[in-house]
Amino acid sequence: MAAVSASLQRVLLFLLSALSIATGLFISYKAIFEAPKPDFERIDAMSLAQSRTALGLSGTGRWLPIDEPWAYEAEKLFFVLVHVFVDLCETRTGRGAFLAILSLSMPVVLFACVQAIKPETHTLQRGLLVTGVFLLGQLICMGAALPLLMVPLFALVRGINVHKVYPERAFGVHGPRVITMIQRVILVPSVFMVLVPRTHWSWLVLNVAFQLFPLLFLSLSLYVALAGLQTSITTSKVSVLYEDNAAFTMITHWWSLYLLFPVLKSLAVGERVVLNDAERLILWDMLGVFCTVLYLIGIDIIADLNLKDEGGVRALHSASLPKWLGAMVRSLIMSVIFGPGTVMDIYLAAREDAVTPTHSASTTKKKTL
Repeated sequence: MAAVSASLQRVLLFLLSALSIATGLFISYKAIFEAPKPDFERIDAMSLAQSRTALGLSGTGRWLPIDEPWAYEAEKLFFVLVHVFVDLCETRTGRGAFLAILSLSMPVVLFACVQAIKPETHTLQRGLLVTGVFLLGQLICMGAALPLLMVPLFALVRGINVHKVYPERAFGVHGPRVITMIQRVILVPSVFMVLVPRTHWSWLVLNVAFQLFPLLFLSLSLYVALAGLQTSITTSKVSVLYEDNAAFTMITHWWSLYLLFPVLKSLAVGERVVLNDAERLILWDMLGVFCTVLYLIGIDIIADLNLKDEGGVRALHSASLPKWLGAMVRSLIMSVIFGPGTVMDIYLAAREDAVTPTHSASTTKKKTL
């Protein structure tokens, strides 16, 4: 295959980024702003006191002890987000859709965490930026925020140096522990929000914890600041994180299908299915996250076109057209059976393993010199 110019690669990355941004804007419009949204209008029309009372809290209480208009509006907005999840988790369909997007989004979350603490990672992929992207996702839905910000930033990073071997070399020995801790803190409230009845007092606590989970990503920057840029484990050990996550995404995918079975059965026989605004939001949200996964893979394909292995013989992560088509068919079948999130985990793990020989050879040469 003839070499592709770096300029053409960057043009393709730009075009993919533009498509991703358009996707994010479209998802945000369809999920939140497109009328009619009677359920969202009802929630938005509540005063802060009414929102609190509807959740079983004191109508005169405040969580932000600041007597300013902006503090009142910020707290009201937070309770609007909580009420959207109330509508979502009160129905079997909503809980199933939430588990489906959880299964799909966790590989993306894990990818962001892994990248944030790698020693050679660009500033645009560090913990502070990751925190900002996912906080925005809590406001306008992940399926909009990720295509709007995460994908273009990733394309920009890859386009800056299309000759750089990617993924970069691994981080220090304590890195997996930090990432695993973040994963567990995210997953516990997420899973128990589905298991615990919405009317139980603990559900509100779980939802608040879920709403604030992006703040956990600040610990990634803290870890880098305290531990420094370490490279003491092999890339193959990073792939284990994705492989372990694949088991969770697979189980969650099957769980979501179980909860969604009645509505899927109704759709299969042509029956009309009525969804509330929160359920429709999460379905659009899921589409946005799925597109994000495809865009991230597309960026890898474009940016890796000219990369060579340590011997300079073959392109890293590339294959002939028949092999690509075969891989796409297998991935499609596996996505249906095990879930697209599981396939993404397998893909990310394979990429980490693919660069292990290259990084190892580079390290060996440096030691020799």
